[in-house]
Amino acid sequence: MAQRELSRLINLLVKAHRATPFPTPAVFQGDGYKLHASTTQWSFGKQLQFEWGKERIEPRQEKWLFIFRVQEC
Repeated sequence: MAQRELSRLINLLVKAHRATPFPTPAVFQGDGYKLHASTTQWSFGKQLQFEWGKERIEPRQEKWLFIFRVQEC
């Protein structure tokens, strides 16, 4: 249950941040966990080329770090 919820949350955060950047670090609280999200500049990514099948994927200027912490119930 939590894994699916976290995957959705991470996808939404990254997509929302691309549309309208928000300040990080940020903390999101779920049922029995906290997700800490932060970004840093990633200039090294400009030197790389990524592909998904035949589709080229452009690296972003930021990289994300997500830390998952379980909370006591």
